Amino acid sequence: MGLDTGSSATTLGNTSASEKARGLPSQGPDGRTGGDTAKSQRYRVLSSALLFGLLTGMRSGEICGLLASDVISKGNLGRFIMIQPNAIRQLKSKAAAREVPLHQVLEQLLDTSLPRQGRLFPTLNVDKVVKAYAKLRISLSKPNGHCVPLHTEVVHHPV
Repeated sequence: MGLDTGSSATTLGNTSASEKARGLPSQGPDGRTGGDTAKSQRYRVLSSALLFGLLTGMRSGEICGLLASDVISKGNLGRFIMIQPNAIRQLKSKAAAREVPLHQVLEQLLDTSLPRQGRLFPTLNVDKVVKAYAKLRISLSKPNGHCVPLHTEVVHHPV
């Protein structure tokens, strides 16, 4: 996709004129949204979920089914997400079970904004994540010719 993690977070944190026209909440330079608190909360949850997809390569269904208990620590190697079937989600195949290292930005989200037990994104479903990703692609002027799934847009970062 060509974005580094700084520009991904910035793009998701600021609202362009085209996003305002589509009814997405506007944000100031401090990252606070104006207007309806419920709408602002939905925007923050979707932004967090999209960051998980962009920084890990996780599929939309994997993101929606994330549990706080899926986060494991491996000492000096950092934290990882265990992608495995659970009561909320099934995996595409047995081979889809894996451990995914967490980017610093995602570790910060886990420490400051996301639930410490149960589902990390309890209000989301695959449809909401896919639609939010489509809006993000449009705002970034991605060509509409070929649909690229969220999990293929992973932003590679040094480990």
